[in-house]
Amino acid sequence: MGSDGELSLSPQPHVTKIHNELSFCKTQFACALYAAGCLTMVARPPFGGLVAALGLLGLGGGLLDVCVITTLAHYEDGKLFLVVYTLFSIGSLIAPFVIGLYVRNGIPWHVYYWLPLAITLLLALSGFLLFANHVQKLDDVHSHRTAFGRLKQVFRVPVALLGFFMAATSYSMLYILVNWLPTYLLRVKHAPDGIAQFELSGFWTGMASGRLLVAYPTHRMGNRLPYFCLLCMVALLYGVLWLSCTVSQHAPTIFFVGFFYGPITPTVISLASIRVPPSLKSAVVSLTTGLGLMGSAAAPLVFGQVAHLYGVRILPPVLRAET
Repeated sequence: MGSDGELSLSPQPHVTKIHNELSFCKTQFACALYAAGCLTMVARPPFGGLVAALGLLGLGGGLLDVCVITTLAHYEDGKLFLVVYTLFSIGSLIAPFVIGLYVRNGIPWHVYYWLPLAITLLLALSGFLLFANHVQKLDDVHSHRTAFGRLKQVFRVPVALLGFFMAATSYSMLYILVNWLPTYLLRVKHAPDGIAQFELSGFWTGMASGRLLVAYPTHRMGNRLPYFCLLCMVALLYGVLWLSCTVSQHAPTIFFVGFFYGPITPTVISLASIRVPPSLKSAVVSLTTGLGLMGSAAAPLVFGQVAHLYGVRILPPVLRAET
């Protein structure tokens, strides 16, 4: 981020071309990492290879996420984040549905990774088409600050610091739920095989629906009150999930958790980006997304250690407390 930010904000006339070339290289490198992870999983490696493959998938996905969000931040339109994160949710709901079909039909787990491999190749082509003609906005090339100087200024902006904290907690809560919900449903709620993955797809469906139907009206109302109301609804639904006993009870609850949780993440990213000067926008969005992804990586591991001591049944109250 440092070298990319320094070049993209430099006053030199050839900076736009360099920024586009760096963006192209980053997206292609991210796709290469993700493809390597998929190919490793297809080969059914031993445990060490699985860990390495998951690391490659995380590095590739995280780098690509930052590239896309940072590029969108230059357009200074919060509605763009709502649209993109809605598409994220639509894509995410497909995977658990496919995995559920694989489980119910006895298809080996490693076969699944041919699908994300094909999608990764499509992403590489899309990245090439996007950055081949992408032109950096002019208001981002008038700053003379160094990358370190911009970083120091970012940490002096209270809204940016708040955005960092909110992004870390928002992403961590989301990925604790996504990673541990199927296990919780299987062990605590005794859901039938394959049903847990379908319910996870219901969560992503609710998230996409919430971003389509709720995010835009709340965006027009402002940030504070809608954000607080959404968090209250999510906390209430976690309590309902904790008390539910049957599939007919917790399946719709999980859908509505996604429905009300959906607008929260794009609201956080938008809040952190639209309230800072254009010269700091790239750095703020990169840091916000990066810290959010760090939270999403660390939180499921920490919860796993806690669940090892107290059982996975504590999932709803932990999520409610974090909310």
